[in-house]
This record gives sequence, structure tokens and C-alpha cells, in this order.
Amino acid sequence: MIFAPRPIVAPNAGDRFKKVELAHSLIMHVDIDKHGVAVIRGTRIKVKQLVSLRRAWGWTAEQIRENLPQLAFDQIYAAFAYYDEHQAALEAEMDADDREAERLATQQAPDPALIKRLREASKRT
Repeated sequence: MIFAPRPIVAPNAGDRFKKVELAHSLIMHVDIDKHGVAVIRGTRIKVKQLVSLRRAWGWTAEQIRENLPQLAFDQIYAAFAYYDEHQAALEAEMDADDREAERLATQQAPDPALIKRLREASKRT
């Protein structure tokens, strides 16, 4: 499934061209997977993962490209543009992911035997 951009309404021809160009970039680089999640076309990298790198670590597009060399700058900027166009929905998804991670973390009780073995092993090294 390909992201279908919203109808484009712009006050002048220059703005209209920029928005058409943005919509084309999104169509070319962002897909919606079978779970309804926006991903970079041809990868399993989620748009919200790139947004998280930018928000949590302050990474620029250049730093993302350096750490994920399989992505082109067009793909990275398309992910950011998709986020800008769908910020509320993606924020809700990321909040839900955070809540689920927190829930799972609180359900996991540490294994005392494993902790003991790890401490013993670290003393030997």
C-alpha cells in the first residue's frame, strides 16, 4: 500500500509545486506495511524509528545516513516529511509503543540465578 497524499491546496504556484514535489517524494519512498505502519520503501525501517533517532539523539539526516548507509538522503527526508504530515498519528503510535515496552519491562522479574552467574563471570574477567 502506498501513502496517498492529501489534496494539495496552495496559495500560489511556487507553494503548489513544492507540495506536489513533497507528495511525489513520499509516494516514491514511503510505503505502508501490512500492519499499517509507515516504512521506508524497500526496507523494514520504520518512519518512526528515524524520527526517534532524530528526537532522542538529535541526529541529523547526515548522521542517520552515516549510521544507516543503506538509506539515501531522499528516503530520510521523505520519512521526516511523512512524520510532519502525520505527526499526531505517529506520536500516538510511538506513545503506545513506549507504554507497551514499559508494561513488558515491569512484567519481567529478574532471574536471581542468572544474575548470580553473570556477577560471578564478571569477577573472573
